[in-house]
Amino acid sequence: MTYARFDVALKLNRSCEILFLKVEDQRLLFCQLYEMRCITATWILILLVALLRDTESRKPTMIPEKEQLVIKEGDELRLSCRGDGPIQFSTMKLSGDNRQSNYTIVSGNNKGEHTFVVPHAAAVDTGWYGCAEDGITIINDEQTIERPGENISWIYVFVNSANRSFANKVDLAGSEIIRLPGSSFVIPCRTTAEDLKPKFLYFYTEANPAEHGFRFDPKIGFIKDEVGVEDYGDYTCAYPFPNNVEKDEEQTYHLELDLDDLKPPFVDENEFHHLVWGRNQTITCNISSETHNWDEDIYYLKWTAPSSVPETRLVHKNPTAESAQLTIINVEESDSGLYICTVMGQFRSKSIPIKVQFHDPNRPHLKVIESSENATFVNVTEKSTAVWAIDIDTYPKATVTWLSKDKTVITDTSKYSHTVHGLRHKFQISDVRITDVGVYTIHIDTSNQTRDCELVLMVQAAPVAHIGESSSYYALGETARFSCYTSGSPLPNITWSYLEYPAFPSKTIVNHANFSKISNELSEFSTVDLVSHANITINMAGDLICKSCNNIDCVEVIQSIFVSDGNGSFGIIDPGYVVEGDNIDVTCGASVHNYTDDITWDVKNASRNGSVIINKRKTNFTFQSILVLKNVQKSDSGDYFCKAVNKNNHDETVVYHLSVLDAHAPSIIESNMNNSEISIDLGKDEKATRRLTCSVEGMPFPEITWLKDGDRLENNEQYVISPNKSELHIRYFFGTDSGNYSCRAKSRLGVSEKSLRLLIKEAPRNNAVWIGLICVLIAMIVGVVIYMRFKVKREERLKQEYRNMALSQLQQRSPDFNLNDEDELLPIDQVATARPQL
Repeated sequence: MTYARFDVALKLNRSCEILFLKVEDQRLLFCQLYEMRCITATWILILLVALLRDTESRKPTMIPEKEQLVIKEGDELRLSCRGDGPIQFSTMKLSGDNRQSNYTIVSGNNKGEHTFVVPHAAAVDTGWYGCAEDGITIINDEQTIERPGENISWIYVFVNSANRSFANKVDLAGSEIIRLPGSSFVIPCRTTAEDLKPKFLYFYTEANPAEHGFRFDPKIGFIKDEVGVEDYGDYTCAYPFPNNVEKDEEQTYHLELDLDDLKPPFVDENEFHHLVWGRNQTITCNISSETHNWDEDIYYLKWTAPSSVPETRLVHKNPTAESAQLTIINVEESDSGLYICTVMGQFRSKSIPIKVQFHDPNRPHLKVIESSENATFVNVTEKSTAVWAIDIDTYPKATVTWLSKDKTVITDTSKYSHTVHGLRHKFQISDVRITDVGVYTIHIDTSNQTRDCELVLMVQAAPVAHIGESSSYYALGETARFSCYTSGSPLPNITWSYLEYPAFPSKTIVNHANFSKISNELSEFSTVDLVSHANITINMAGDLICKSCNNIDCVEVIQSIFVSDGNGSFGIIDPGYVVEGDNIDVTCGASVHNYTDDITWDVKNASRNGSVIINKRKTNFTFQSILVLKNVQKSDSGDYFCKAVNKNNHDETVVYHLSVLDAHAPSIIESNMNNSEISIDLGKDEKATRRLTCSVEGMPFPEITWLKDGDRLENNEQYVISPNKSELHIRYFFGTDSGNYSCRAKSRLGVSEKSLRLLIKEAPRNNAVWIGLICVLIAMIVGVVIYMRFKVKREERLKQEYRNMALSQLQQRSPDFNLNDEDELLPIDQVATARPQL
């Protein structure tokens, strides 16, 4: 601030010289005065300058010295104010603002300098900031249009936000603004950036603000200088999200005209929806309960129709002192207009205007109006509430049904609700989960038409994962397949890893094993479920890790994998079925990671415990106790117990039940081979095949072998033996395939065999065909020989003729003619053939 300063040059003579007064570097020239008058005027001017300096000094300096400041959300907002005395700062008073004080004011070394600091500015910090000396009244709210600057310094701050376009903070129900008729009215739709302009909606319908008398200033909002009764209603600003992910942000402000302290009458706006002409129409207005109970004054209601409606078609009726009805007889299209209901008392009145539109009754309609852009698409976080707000405008009245993802009807519960207010239908799902993701349907049905509208629900949810059922113990070198089931929204990405521990149980040394195959599979029934399969060969103990990530979070599930050459952690390797006379080894193994070497068989109750042999051994993976039984008999059947001590010094026991089966020799119980002979004629059936069967029984189960003439047959292109060896399929035959085919069942108790002799007759040769082919070949050879002979003779004849012609010309030449020049007389292509060969 450059303060007023002045220089007074005063020269007193008989006449007063010129007085120079410099205020703000401007010189004022005063005319000459007589001596006494000049002195008096000088002191008066000095006093005026001092007063002017005092006034100017009351307006402090705002730093930075600019009209507006633009910062980013999250940055520090710092404003300084410098003046002669104590300083006060002013921030905008915002409707619906419930923020705690988030700023500090710091006094500097200079007594007249103060600093206003917001450490992390937010979108709602966008607005006007003023500073003045103490004692100056500062008006700084959303309805302020002009901000005087005589003794207040102002600056406007834009806090650019990546997530919000609006600077105001109001609740979903909006804010009521009460104004006097003729006063200015501001819809405080201020933006966080100067280049943004919100949509203007009147009664939730997008409109042109200029047509309603509004102008727009991004630092103030939509401004109307004088409001009237016709301006009563709801005004909405719609701000597009900067990232275009969700629907528009909306703020609604309700303008209420303060005609006096009387409460306006009440009308049900739903009653005025889609009125039609061609019939009588009754509208109702009710007195406010607050008005009715105010005092003992007598109030009554009155409807006023547009001047275009003749009184002869209007019927007024007041059934009670609290309501008034107006009936329009045989409504016409031109009856549309502004209908005003007025409550009147002895000294006061209050009116409410209603815009009434009459429609063609022969034109049914069905219109679905989204309350904002993408209103049918809702994207929320898990455990929050999803709300769709949609206006459904129909004539005649429609039945609206809400259908679930599987097209079943949704009824109101604590989780689902469908409420209606006027045209507005609100569909709500509480405590949404990722399983609620999908497409819902609202079915709208009138007597004339139907329509389905889809409501899309997306739920942002962190992933959850688990590894499917699998064993913890695997054999060394075994290839195992694991499955990781995960869900999340957005759909997670799955990565696998297997950490091998060569020095297990120590995990200090780690190898990263490779997976032989990884594949992902989407769910058929859900867009948020994914299963990943991984194949890996287990070579050593380690940790199997499935990691599932989306843009919200990552989760890991870990399964410890152990290598065992026994049956899991602690178990018995079953030798299978046992037959009388068998020699068996029954191995009981306990993991070296979980058990001690104290492992043995308990055979005290066995029938021949005196002849039982128990061997012990240790591998890299298990402690083993081996029960050896020779020449097992039926009397050996029973339970055998294996006991081990774990690392917690607790005993554990597993039981092996031995069941000894009766032994009997092998036999063939069913076969299509009966030691007979079958003939196969390839001349009649060159594609002949044969399937031989052989079902056997015996205990122990015999080994089946297929033979041809005593030689063992193996699987190949011609012979196919079934996996259980009970069938032999001969796919084709040659003439040399004749022989004796047999099935042999053999065990330690004997041999059983059945056979079938196959005689293969070859197809007779067709000699006539071969003779015909040979004749054709001979004829072709003879033809070629004749043609070549004719061609050679013709060439020899032509050569001789050329030679004779050359010799006749030679005889006509002079004696000096060189004999070698003979070649020049021949055509060039005949020189080589005509010249003698040496």
